[in-house]
Amino acid sequence: MLYENYQVSDFVTDDFFRKWVLSPDEKNQAYWQDWIRQHPDKQAVIKQARLLVLMTNIEPVSTNEENQQEIWENISHALDEKVTSTAPNRKIHSRSSTSWLKIAATVTGILLVSFYASYHSFFSGKEYRTGYGEVLTVELPDGSTALLNANSTLQITPRWQTQREVWLEGEAFFTVEKSLVPNTEKEETVYRKFTVHAGKVAVEVLGTRFNVQNRENNTQIVLEEGIVRLKENSQATQEQIQLAEGEVATYLPDNRTFRRELADTESLLSWKENIHVFKAAYLHEVADVIENIYGYQVRVSSEIADRRFSAKIPYGQINLLLDLLSESLDLKVTNANKEIRIEPR
Repeated sequence: MLYENYQVSDFVTDDFFRKWVLSPDEKNQAYWQDWIRQHPDKQAVIKQARLLVLMTNIEPVSTNEENQQEIWENISHALDEKVTSTAPNRKIHSRSSTSWLKIAATVTGILLVSFYASYHSFFSGKEYRTGYGEVLTVELPDGSTALLNANSTLQITPRWQTQREVWLEGEAFFTVEKSLVPNTEKEETVYRKFTVHAGKVAVEVLGTRFNVQNRENNTQIVLEEGIVRLKENSQATQEQIQLAEGEVATYLPDNRTFRRELADTESLLSWKENIHVFKAAYLHEVADVIENIYGYQVRVSSEIADRRFSAKIPYGQINLLLDLLSESLDLKVTNANKEIRIEPR
């Protein structure tokens, strides 16, 4: 292909270029990196085309989008002078399961230390943590899995053989396997309940696929497959609801109820596919993602609080996300000492 004479619009509509931007693999990465090295004069054009592909490769949303026209108008003229290097490659780390401590003491002092360590391991349950920008797959004892998002903690009950319970701070996507109750004398099949405790909410299932987010004062459950039952952890109320597939429920602490609605699963579950999807998201919603996932402090000027942002961004490419915010909405975005400021130009 002779890309030397291509302009921005040509690259945006080229299938091979779009595949590199949206679904990079070893082959197209090598080709385009080599091509850009050989054509340094095309760096600005390539960057504009990349941003446009990322900005426009989203489905329309059904909510009120009166601010979207402003986004598209700004794209065409905002990228004239600024040329920056490509954002760093996405890195997603995993960590292996914590092994059980072994008691091997032969003298009294060592025995006491080892006993304490073993007691803590066996009676406090296991705990898994992720850092900022890190994703971890946790394999649970019954074959279920929890995909733990960045800046999250998952604690497993030490009584797993009798109670399948976990406690979540942050966000995780669960794939739960059905588990029979052992030694039951009943004729019908009896399964063990699986419970996720997320703040003030308990999520109860038998076997299903669902996402739980529990950050600060926001607890949200998205059901992808199966059935889940939601209730408060408190014994003071017996109110509970049952979600259907494709629904999302948000806990409202002020009146201790749940708001349920159809879920935009592409946006809400995109993180488990290693991508961020924003659809007409308010800037404070984008700021929440940056703070929770990457550990930055974000300050958004009140003058632009009602502005909306739409894009698909590969997980981990914070610099690309900031570039898109700046160029597509014509904003001033500064990043210094892990503090990001978003202001009008």
